[in-house]
Amino acid sequence: KSAQDSEFQWISPEVTPDGTILVGWYSDTDPGNPHNWPSWLKFLVYFQINFYTFVIYMSSSIFSIVQQEFMTIYGVPQSVGSLGLALVLLGYGIGPLLFSPMSEITALGRNPPYVVTLVIFMVLTVITGVVNNAPGFLVLRFLQGFFGSPCLATGAASLADVTSLINLPYGLWIWGTFATSAPAVAPTIGGFSSVVKGWRWSMWEVLWGTVPCLILLFFLPETSSETILHRRAKRLRKVTGNNAFKAPSELDKSKSSIGAIVNAALVIPWKINALDPAILFTTIYTALVYAIFYSFFEVFPLVYLDIYHMSLPQMGLVFLTAIVAALTIMPFYFIVTHFAISRPILSGTFPPPERRLIPALLGRV
Repeated sequence: KSAQDSEFQWISPEVTPDGTILVGWYSDTDPGNPHNWPSWLKFLVYFQINFYTFVIYMSSSIFSIVQQEFMTIYGVPQSVGSLGLALVLLGYGIGPLLFSPMSEITALGRNPPYVVTLVIFMVLTVITGVVNNAPGFLVLRFLQGFFGSPCLATGAASLADVTSLINLPYGLWIWGTFATSAPAVAPTIGGFSSVVKGWRWSMWEVLWGTVPCLILLFFLPETSSETILHRRAKRLRKVTGNNAFKAPSELDKSKSSIGAIVNAALVIPWKINALDPAILFTTIYTALVYAIFYSFFEVFPLVYLDIYHMSLPQMGLVFLTAIVAALTIMPFYFIVTHFAISRPILSGTFPPPERRLIPALLGRV
């Protein structure tokens, strides 16, 4: 016991006036705390979340390369054909309104919404690949975006669960690079296969990426600290027979009330945007960049197919320039982040949150 005392700094449990024993971490180096996990386990989380994000984002743009063939087969105009991409993005936007609050329910955690929605996404992808009419295909595309959105909404939260505050900007850059690269890679993959197999092959390629992703999700450890402590308190109550053991989240009414959860997910974000100009600027700027980026997938075929007369595989390669851009900006982003954020934190000074916008301001130029 003395050896253990010298290795760990033990923390006495906190007891509330009503006798409730708050269940927390056993020590500063508690291995149950995601921030104390070994490097290989953190790498597993990063690999899975980034792979998951890549597959979902790939499903959005892979249709753009075969859109012209789809329009020809079903005799629909450009405005209808473009919905194959637009409705997926609409699903991306609406889905988090439901699934983000679910991941904050401590009894669920982050993983169950990932697994359940990805199973539904996989089934929808199969149906999308065999449906034989344009309206049905477009409805299924929206549902693909809707049920694929959890990783886009809470993927960053999963990474933050296992990453220190100093290293988080670099981890989020990696995640953002996967999110940017996937839509760029997808037309390249779809361009080569659709020439031989037809437009439906694009959906089968999405399915091939989804299956291994789903299998790996079953091995993804739960990263939410509140959920881990909730399960620990539940185990302690079962083992000891003492119902006084409770996790802090069980005493937080905002985590247990459905109305409070809905308010936190739907009302508070809009309130923050309305009252904080910095947040509003970030929201508008992100939406603008997102819209410009995805507009390329509609414009490029008009330019490189109709004007430059490229083949589909050749045009698909043009999209890879987005990856080159992401990798080019990496050293500048890391340098600015180090001097503007990481170094002040290491010296004991916490910079204002707005300072994280410096790379975005430089990027606007």
